[in-house]
Order: sequence, then structure tokens, then C-alpha cells
Amino acid sequence: MTAINRSYDEKRDFIRMQVNSPISIHHQGKQYNGLCMDLSGTGLKIACSDTLPIGAECEVSIAPQEQGQHSFKALATVSRVESDQEDQYLLGFSIEQILS
Repeated sequence: MTAINRSYDEKRDFIRMQVNSPISIHHQGKQYNGLCMDLSGTGLKIACSDTLPIGAECEVSIAPQEQGQHSFKALATVSRVESDQEDQYLLGFSIEQILS
């Protein structure tokens, strides 16, 4: 199916997977905790009570929650910040490099 035949929400090169998993964000020696809401081949969306500036380079990591799950660790850059609720932010990240 070509991009022309797909609906607007599906016109991405990578499908977004719903994750809803705890995630750690490391930036300039500080750790922030959030909830990874979705993940694709090039980015992720995190709900967090803290905000970071656009362009901030971070290391993000998801630890396995159940046996058989794999961990995820990457270098990522903040590309979008939205206020979701009072004291809650939605942070969009572009994945720069997957770490092993």
C-alpha cells in the first residue's frame, strides 16, 4: 500500500507502537522518570512531570517489565514539548542512535 492510499494518521515511514512503559531519561547528570507512550523506528513520545528544552540531547532507557521482554536504550533529542495537564508534559524525542 502506498502512502497515498493510507489514511492521514498512517502516513509515516515507521508504525508507532503503543508502549505505556516506565522510562528513564538522563540529561546533564540528572535522571527524570516518565511513561513512554509510544515508540517508532525514529522517535518516541514520553509523558513526564518534568520538561526539557527542545534540542536537549538525552539518553533514554526502558527496563524490561516482564520476563522475556528486551530492554531499550537510545540517544535521543527532544523535538517537541506540549503541556498535557497541570504539571504534566508530553515530550517528543527523535532517536539519534540505538545503544546496546
